[in-house]
Amino acid sequence: MRKSITLGLLLVAIGGAVAVMLVESKPSPERGAAQSGLGETAVEEVSTGTTEGRNNEEVADEQHEPRTKSFAFRRNPEPQLSGNARKIYDDLIGNAKAGDAAAAYELTRVLSACRTRTQFPATEERAYIEPHPGLECDGLGDAEFEGIVELLRLAAHGGVIEAQIDFLPVASVPFEDAQYLASHIPEFQRYRDDAIGFLNRAAMRGSVDAMVSLSNQYDGGVLVGRDPVYAYAYAWAAQQSGLVGATFHNHVDGLEAQLTPEQRARALQMANEIRRRCCG
Repeated sequence: MRKSITLGLLLVAIGGAVAVMLVESKPSPERGAAQSGLGETAVEEVSTGTTEGRNNEEVADEQHEPRTKSFAFRRNPEPQLSGNARKIYDDLIGNAKAGDAAAAYELTRVLSACRTRTQFPATEERAYIEPHPGLECDGLGDAEFEGIVELLRLAAHGGVIEAQIDFLPVASVPFEDAQYLASHIPEFQRYRDDAIGFLNRAAMRGSVDAMVSLSNQYDGGVLVGRDPVYAYAYAWAAQQSGLVGATFHNHVDGLEAQLTPEQRARALQMANEIRRRCCG
């Protein structure tokens, strides 16, 4: 629930006066295509593994990430956290900063759960959203909470697919403030590029969550240039997994209705390549 609220607030922030500042720097659909390997001539560029627009480290990471069948993480709740959060933090922070992606992601879970407690009083509302009642959060504060985004970025770069999916909504929080966004354009651009890049990497590993998120981004045109062909391609690829509900099928039909026959044919080519690369 909080993630959908966060994304909605980001839309509002970008849709305000500062949006004008971002129009020229927003990635085009072609740049997004380069990040995912789906270019203007989709089949050819997928086959050759286009890497334009990405750094060598990210490309190397992706080449070593396993391709799997489709999956949807959010259908399987993550393990409950318990114990003393301060001790967990002290035990893991050194390894996380040294490049241990799993440790970095575990810390983001601990810190996010504890930050929730500082934002909501001990009421029924907090009980509703708090997933880890066995976690003791004494001893952690703003100094630690401010590191959540960078830890999540480390985990995502290290190939933790949950982090790759979570990065877009979690890292958007500072940019919900329009004044902050207006004065931190380079940071927003880095966030935007990382968020889309991480989702592309997760989608190429079979994540239905990432495919749906990318479809939403290309449909909404906030972090990438709006492109109904890409929106439909990612949505159709997600639909073929069999892991989406009836409502999503209606959504896919709505995206299809926006396309010309030529666009639909191109989108289906792209979608089939996505499925072949991730889940073939």
